[in-house]
Amino acid sequence: MSLPPSAMAAALPEEADVEREVRRIVNTLETCGPLGRATLRAQLEAAFWGPGRFSRALDIASQRGLVTQISGRTYASARRRAA
Repeated sequence: MSLPPSAMAAALPEEADVEREVRRIVNTLETCGPLGRATLRAQLEAAFWGPGRFSRALDIASQRGLVTQISGRTYASARRRAA
């Protein structure tokens, strides 16, 4: 069953936003090096993204292997760690 056009249009910006947020997380960790979760969130001003968006984007980046949790609540770019 396909979604009505209005539902499809509403879903597309959401996915585009998530992809942009994932890229911002990865780029920040590549540029700054490992960061604590709270510092990363502050650096990105993710409090303005909306409820749960930062956590979702960070989870997606982790699931895709783009970032790694290196200790406790500290994350690093998987690419930077491999270099």
